[in-house]
Amino acid sequence: GLEIPNVLWSSGGDRLVNLGILGGIVPGGNYDFVVVNRDNANSISNGLANRLRINWIFDYILSLSTSSATAPPQSSFDIEVGLQSVDFMDYEDVVVTIVSPPEITVAPNGEDRCKPDLTCTLSYTVNVGNVVAQDYTVTFTSTSEQTSKEHSSILTVRGDVSPPEPSGSTSGGGGGGGGSRRPKIDPAQCNDKKDNDLDGKIDYPNDLGCTDSKDNNEVNIDSIVTKGNYTFGEELEEEETPEPTENDIEIRVVFWSSVLILVIGIIVMGIFILRYLREEKGLNKLIDVIEKSNTSGA
Repeated sequence: GLEIPNVLWSSGGDRLVNLGILGGIVPGGNYDFVVVNRDNANSISNGLANRLRINWIFDYILSLSTSSATAPPQSSFDIEVGLQSVDFMDYEDVVVTIVSPPEITVAPNGEDRCKPDLTCTLSYTVNVGNVVAQDYTVTFTSTSEQTSKEHSSILTVRGDVSPPEPSGSTSGGGGGGGGSRRPKIDPAQCNDKKDNDLDGKIDYPNDLGCTDSKDNNEVNIDSIVTKGNYTFGEELEEEETPEPTENDIEIRVVFWSSVLILVIGIIVMGIFILRYLREEKGLNKLIDVIEKSNTSGA
């Protein structure tokens, strides 16, 4: 559990003790309460029997396995809807509804609801009808059954009406057979070789915000779901310090070597300048003496 120092204990009788939290939001987690007597001996030996579980208010995020695809008429492809939550929540069933244009229909491959404890996935088939060369928007909306938490995500389908590529040709100069076109699905954020959330980590499993390679959201959801409050996941991510690579070490060696050479060069140049000034001063004195001697002799 966590240690919360800002608490206020008050007696409500021989067996009743009230606990008040002073300010702020207590992070979701398990909290053990142990009473210590004046002789510093714990009066409660079994912490599990005196454990308090604090849950966050239920929330989650909705993400699609892809946010865009290019599809020819009369084609189809599958897409996954992912629901993610965090530890210490009273999880609820979440229902997904879909709004699409007449040219596109979306059908679930099974259930249209699931409970994100901590994650759950729904599968859908996107059927593309008589589309033209334009973008079509399909909106996936999820709603939790008890708290009515609602989130949406958009799939953009681009109509591909370009002629099919030839699948090959026969020997003897025969004509090529007609090639078929298949939908082209853009990769998910956790599998696109890009740092989409600019945290220095790319794709699954390196980015802590990725649950798998089909996750289309690299952002660590803890801070989003808990409305920016303290979370265990954020603490673990902040404590991680990347190990310096061999390339980093070489760059540091070259940099500090260059700085050292520059400092030595400045020192040597300063010595030469001082010597020159001294010699110049001595030469001027000698010239003055000679001139004075010539003047006296005259």
